[in-house]
Amino acid sequence: TLDTAPHHPGPHGPPGPYGAGAQHPPMGGAVAGIQPPPPAHAIGHHAAPVHHGVRLGAAGPLGMSHPYHPGSNLLHLLDKLPRELREIESTNPTQTPVIIVYNLPANITVHMLFNLFSLYGSVLRVKILREKSDTALIQYSDPLYATIAHNYIQGANVLGQSLQVGFSKNMEVKLPPPNSQKTEATAEEEKRTVAFSIKDQRYGGDDVEKYVKGSCRPTKTIFVANLDENATDEEVQKLFKEHGQVSKFTFKAPKNESAKTQMAMMEMGTEAEAVAAVMYLHNHELHGRSMKVAFSKTVL
Repeated sequence: TLDTAPHHPGPHGPPGPYGAGAQHPPMGGAVAGIQPPPPAHAIGHHAAPVHHGVRLGAAGPLGMSHPYHPGSNLLHLLDKLPRELREIESTNPTQTPVIIVYNLPANITVHMLFNLFSLYGSVLRVKILREKSDTALIQYSDPLYATIAHNYIQGANVLGQSLQVGFSKNMEVKLPPPNSQKTEATAEEEKRTVAFSIKDQRYGGDDVEKYVKGSCRPTKTIFVANLDENATDEEVQKLFKEHGQVSKFTFKAPKNESAKTQMAMMEMGTEAEAVAAVMYLHNHELHGRSMKVAFSKTVL
């Protein structure tokens, strides 16, 4: 039995390839190139136990294990969100911080998924299912982040595959149990399920307003921060050209003139190329500094 569960697409997500909010193809057949999620009877789940109305054993903000209280702790930020995300209770009816992602390409890795989905909030755990390697579970520190990711990544072109995103009934992604005897199977499971710390997050913590302000659907425009002050445009462009065409490029001066870093913006040939660049190059080291790569709402 898999450790996941049927998901809830939510009525207010953007239209997917099967129509507004729909995660399954219309009656009578599948859409070409899209693998529909499995039926509800085909997937089991192991939700965290409930005791006196409180769900136990699920991860809270940034991996702190404590009783999980359903509902977002970030509702005071709703007025900063697009209208479709303000109705979080109907969009994410079970208030789960876990999303389930279908139709992943064969060569995807846990860290590539983290690089993409961490754009939308603090990601605690990522798991690629062993029995179904085109499906992954992603646990955020708050249900609001899961709702934002569900809205913006729905239908995104990732290495030629159109991702389908739903809400899991699980309230956490379980880590493999500690095992003193390392085998090939346990090593493979540890590769498929990874926990991420505060320092792994894009803003070095749970900087909620930055996530909310920066969230958008994938765009052709890429923003790169934390570049070494001596990095050249040729060096930076060479890295990004491995994943597509760079049609425009410009350096941006840091707000702090004494900073030893610089920023850059560029336009890729397509949104799909920009997605690949984010997945492969976020946290890539250049001159000893980890680049921070994200989509930008700005048009060059």
